[in-house]
Amino acid sequence: MQPPAVPDGLVNNSAAASRYHALDALRGVMMLGGVVLHAACAYSTLPDVWWLKDRDQSPLLDALILFLHTFRLPAFFVMSGFFAGMLMQKRGWQGFLENRTARLMLPMLLGMVLLSPILRAARALAGLIEENRDLWHGMAGWFAREVSNRQLDQAHFWFLETLFWLCVLAAPLAPVMNRMRSGWFRAALVGPLAPILFALPSCLILVTMEYGVLATPRDLMPNVKILAAYGVCFTAGWGLWVNRELLPSLQRNPWPGLVLALALAPVNIVAVATQATHRATPMPAMLFLSAASGALICWLMFFSCLSLFLRHASAPSARLRYLSDSAYWIYLVHPVVLVGIQLLLLPVRLAGEWKALLGLLLATPVLLYCYDRIVRATWIGAVLNGRRHPRGLPVSMHP
Repeated sequence: MQPPAVPDGLVNNSAAASRYHALDALRGVMMLGGVVLHAACAYSTLPDVWWLKDRDQSPLLDALILFLHTFRLPAFFVMSGFFAGMLMQKRGWQGFLENRTARLMLPMLLGMVLLSPILRAARALAGLIEENRDLWHGMAGWFAREVSNRQLDQAHFWFLETLFWLCVLAAPLAPVMNRMRSGWFRAALVGPLAPILFALPSCLILVTMEYGVLATPRDLMPNVKILAAYGVCFTAGWGLWVNRELLPSLQRNPWPGLVLALALAPVNIVAVATQATHRATPMPAMLFLSAASGALICWLMFFSCLSLFLRHASAPSARLRYLSDSAYWIYLVHPVVLVGIQLLLLPVRLAGEWKALLGLLLATPVLLYCYDRIVRATWIGAVLNGRRHPRGLPVSMHP
């Protein structure tokens, strides 16, 4: 059976492939949002969110981190579900799983082996600098312990494992998921109450997590709660693929949703902060408030961002295509570059907001240059992007 037609501009209908430019750009931007979030982590007052902590900290960055955390990765997983459904239709379950293993698990394992030790070394170095200890002897001792421990951790690569497990679960369930053309799902997707309806299952899962905030796995074992939370988003994205002819209906006015999400952000932040301040005392009302507001912010932001990108990024764009292609590489390696800059900024006395901005401005050109020079046209680019691309900004668009 032929897939439903999608109006021109939303997809490039060539014989070779289809490119949903707006959705591809949205997925890339959500991934790149992680660089913004992590640039702020070293200067926030939130504990255990980054590899090092600077003395120049700001509660404003706490608010930024919590707000971005509510919707950035969920929106990415919605888009991942959309493209997973498309890939399954093109390649079948075996080709789908082979592709997901190569594109997700291989980069994760390489990152754990090659990049995680660098980040742990940076954490040790920052601690020595903070304690004003001898760096040579301190790092030599750290290295000896590191070799003996032979520790591997997920670092920021955990989202790849989570996405991989969702793909593994989706493969046998694809015939069922491909039937998400029921009237209730389609009505929920395009109706004015869509953010509220999709927020309901998200809220029910968030209330099971600490402070009602999306949790991060601590080891390589699949976490049922985290899989469920992102599974809601992944399944919604797959359903969007199945009903992709409805995409034009989602180009509604994005601004009311954005304004409401921003208005709810202080509510969510206060609810989380109140629980953290009184963590020894159960606060079910605050837990529900943070979960409900966080879930609603998540889906308000997703539908608003989707509308914005469908309106303004559906036409082929060389710059957006290049940015989308580079996003995967940039997200995988950006902590190493950011941490290096943050180490250099440790002795500098400057407001945390300015340090975060400075780190972001310094890291971005380095990451883009490395992508263009050592990734885009090499086997690394073939693994991350599906194929090699010529270096430099494309002069014309091809699917």
